[in-house]
Amino acid sequence: MKLILIIVLNLFLFSCDRLSINDRSIGQNNISISLILVYPQNLQKGVITYLHSKNNFGTPPKFVDSVLLSVNNVKFDNIPSDSLESDRFCSDINLDINKCYNYYSSKLNIKPGKKYILMAEYHYLKITGETTVPGLFKIYKQGRTIFWTKSQNAYLFRIRIVNMDTKMLFEKSTRNYNINLDSTAFSRGNYLVRIEAIDKNFYDFVNENLDCSGMNDGFGVFGSITIVEKKFKL
Repeated sequence: MKLILIIVLNLFLFSCDRLSINDRSIGQNNISISLILVYPQNLQKGVITYLHSKNNFGTPPKFVDSVLLSVNNVKFDNIPSDSLESDRFCSDINLDINKCYNYYSSKLNIKPGKKYILMAEYHYLKITGETTVPGLFKIYKQGRTIFWTKSQNAYLFRIRIVNMDTKMLFEKSTRNYNINLDSTAFSRGNYLVRIEAIDKNFYDFVNENLDCSGMNDGFGVFGSITIVEKKFKL
């Protein structure tokens, strides 16, 4: 039976279509975990839901309340599912984890370059995961070229450039360490450059259409990103 992942990740950098997963039997306790650690964000957010079959496509997500979730022995708090029923952001079949989440922690101090271990227990199911947060890097400008230093463990860079005068937005993904700001597209003005270094777990989950990435079992993804911003004038 073809199965559908209920969570669509839109974590600062990707806007994806609903992700299909390979043929695997769904047991009563099979769950989907979506947790991306973000530096320098203080509040870390995750979504845990039951999986839906293709026959239930288009129905709102069913959140899981009783998962014991921790990262590096820091326990995540849970928002009860009944309190999310009236939240319009949580009724959409494609969830934006920035607006709707049911597990969170503000006690986990995320540091670039550090390894984090996920532990999740649900009934008989025990899931472990591992991610190393991409290393911190610096952004520079030379003429019309934006470049940045190496970020250890980064697999892809998502670039977001905003003209703060005209509000024009430019977005691009690359594995390079520089980008040229063409004069025909980028007029003189003040710009905010945001670069997100993405770990391989998150990249593989989205781009390789994996059932599970960064975890030993279950469905979903455990990954991390590091965000750096800098203002420039052209």
